Amino acid sequence: KNNEIDSSLMIDERKQSILFIGDSMAEGLQIPLKEYAKFNGHQFNTIAKTSASIVSWVGKDNSGRLKNTLQQMKPTYVIICLGSNELFTKELETYKKYLQNIRNQLGKTK
Repeated sequence: KNNEIDSSLMIDERKQSILFIGDSMAEGLQIPLKEYAKFNGHQFNTIAKTSASIVSWVGKDNSGRLKNTLQQMKPTYVIICLGSNELFTKELETYKKYLQNIRNQLGKTK
């Protein structure tokens, strides 16, 4: 009989620093997320920019605002709400590269 506890089932009760970034859609979505974070004792920051795009956050050459924002705020979790301004793009392969760039910049941030 194995009495070990599966650590993946344990609840992480540590206070978190949550960063919510995105376009104008994030402005409205932040309200319930902020309430949830406050209720659970977490720090919650939102950076929502009207008409923001994926490229405006990561840059075409990794020069966007995401990298600097992560370095300054040092969040433990990042929630990203982007893409509504790219609904009609036909450059899907190019955007795949930008999304991979976001993943790379996030590193070990959850």
